[in-house]
Amino acid sequence: TCTSCASKTYATEYGQVSCKPCPPGYECTQSDQQPRACAQGFYRDGSMTSCQRCPSGMWTKNTTSVRCETCPVGYECPTTDSSPVPCRIGTYASKINTASCSTCSTGFFTVETRSIQCQRCPRGYYCPQPTSNPLACPPGTYSDYKQTVCTKCDSGYYAPN
Repeated sequence: TCTSCASKTYATEYGQVSCKPCPPGYECTQSDQQPRACAQGFYRDGSMTSCQRCPSGMWTKNTTSVRCETCPVGYECPTTDSSPVPCRIGTYASKINTASCSTCSTGFFTVETRSIQCQRCPRGYYCPQPTSNPLACPPGTYSDYKQTVCTKCDSGYYAPN
């Protein structure tokens, strides 16, 4: 009698004496058909029955992947089937496997792509946008750290800078 192929194996020719193991990066959903490559964004190592989508924030380099790739800091991986995208100016990713870069908080900025953190707006400057360098407060005004505007000095006070 003939025996059916076990899970993760296949036999596509008549008269085979054994079943072939399904190679990693492919899935064998029907034992009488050729292995099917995992789609971009999916992977299958040898222990898995079928191709699985990569977790959010990870990606694959191509089809037939046996593992998901890490999305590096300073990048976002919005989809599992495309390469990491550098964080834009005014955004950052401080952790690996980030699906979407975060916008700098109010009073912080970064003027570089691929940032892993935002810089605090310094005292005596204001930062109206997270995408531009700090601007010096005009004479007669002041600011503390992390400000988006400068404040006018009260009567009887001055700011020399």
